[in-house]
Amino acid sequence: GLVTLDLQQKALTEAIKSFEVSLIQVAGEDEEIVEFVCCNEIRNTFPDSFALQIDGDSMSPQINDGDIVILSPSIPATQGKIAIVQLKDQIGVTCKLIRITDDSIHLIPINERYQTKIIPKEKFNWALAVVCHISI
Repeated sequence: GLVTLDLQQKALTEAIKSFEVSLIQVAGEDEEIVEFVCCNEIRNTFPDSFALQIDGDSMSPQINDGDIVILSPSIPATQGKIAIVQLKDQIGVTCKLIRITDDSIHLIPINERYQTKIIPKEKFNWALAVVCHISI
C-alpha cells in the first residue's frame, strides 16, 4: 500500500526516508483473517507502535475507510493534528483532527459532511498522534 507520513517530526522524517510496508494476512482460528503490518523502519523508530484500521469516511479524502493508521503510545496527540481519541464510556476510538481548550476537546472531521463534536474534558480518556497511514 501507499504510506503517507502524517506526523512531521524531524526524527521521524530522518529515520524513515524511504521504506516498504507489507500487509500480511494470516488465517487464524476458525479461518478468521488476522492482519499484520510489517514495516521495520517504523518498528525500529517506534518499538511500541501498533496499527488500527479505519472504519468510516469522516477523515476523507486524507484518510479513507479501510486505511490503516500507525500509532505509538509514546507520541501524544498535538493541537490541530490527526489523532486517535478514546472517550470515557465509549467503546472503540475515533480518528479526527484534535483541538484542546481549557474545558473541552474538539473532534474535527476533514470530510465536510460531518459536524465537529465538542466533548467536555471530563469525558476525554486519551489521544495519540497518527504517525502515518497506509492506503490499501
